[in-house]
Amino acid sequence: MATGSGKTMAMSLCIAWSYFHALYEPDSPMAASFLVIAPNVIVFERLKSDFADGATFRRDPLVPPEWEEDFDLTVLLQDDSAPVTTRGVLYLTNVQRLYEPPARSRQGEPNPVEAMVGPRVSRDVEASSAEELVDRIAERGRVMVINDEAHHVWDEKLKWNQSIERLHAALRERSDDRGAGVVSQLDFSATPKDQKGQLFRHVVVDYPLAQAVVDGIVKTPVIGEVTGAAVELGDSPVQRNRQWLDVAVGRWRKFDEALSPAGKRPVLFVMCENTLAADDAGDYLRQRPDFAGDRLLVIHTNSSGEITKADLDGKPPMPFTPP
Repeated sequence: MATGSGKTMAMSLCIAWSYFHALYEPDSPMAASFLVIAPNVIVFERLKSDFADGATFRRDPLVPPEWEEDFDLTVLLQDDSAPVTTRGVLYLTNVQRLYEPPARSRQGEPNPVEAMVGPRVSRDVEASSAEELVDRIAERGRVMVINDEAHHVWDEKLKWNQSIERLHAALRERSDDRGAGVVSQLDFSATPKDQKGQLFRHVVVDYPLAQAVVDGIVKTPVIGEVTGAAVELGDSPVQRNRQWLDVAVGRWRKFDEALSPAGKRPVLFVMCENTLAADDAGDYLRQRPDFAGDRLLVIHTNSSGEITKADLDGKPPMPFTPP
């Protein structure tokens, strides 16, 4: 589904439908427990604004009024440890919290000293929290998994897929229910293609940007062209692309003037070919008063498009998902 066309709403509808199917239909194969997975902290924070405290289910027309008393669902974020006493539960986490800890933290010869005084304190906090989170989810028997920005899941060998398979095995192992496990996996993305540009074979619905524009669901994009610009000679990307950067800044200033009476600020997003070019462009833009100090944020991603941890630490979430 195109960005802005309502992926979160579609997720919420699927969750409500599965919950009531499991509740009302005899021998239903569906689940009343859900795991919503984000690829990174930025997407997690966006989903949190909709799902935390079940906000979307109260705000949007998802639950029929006559069924509201039966919609007994607890929403737990990845760091919540409250016990679940409701029929249904929704866990929201970023996928790194589900990654399996290293083998060395789970195996090894018994240590006689540790047997007497207790095991040493583990420094692998994320690993222990991953085990704890999987254990809590595995108690639910049946779970529907929903992946947001699921183009990150394209390869079955990736840790994302392996984490879901590990959860499925844990659900089957700990429940007497013959239907236990990950009963359904729904993947949502605006770019349903692998790294070779091929559509995923399991696409069942495709709502592209062009159709969303025609339907008036999202705004028509405006493509600007720079006339008369020429690539300047130079070793740095900024030297070669300076004219385009200057035009972009000028365009940003016009939007800033138009939006400032309403207390709004436009965002200028410059995508570079690599991290060195990004640093170069950042240094160039910081010379302007408009982007001095903390008004400019340089974000580095790895080859998979994931934001590096160093760029996440101590920095506020940005209102976009990096390509």
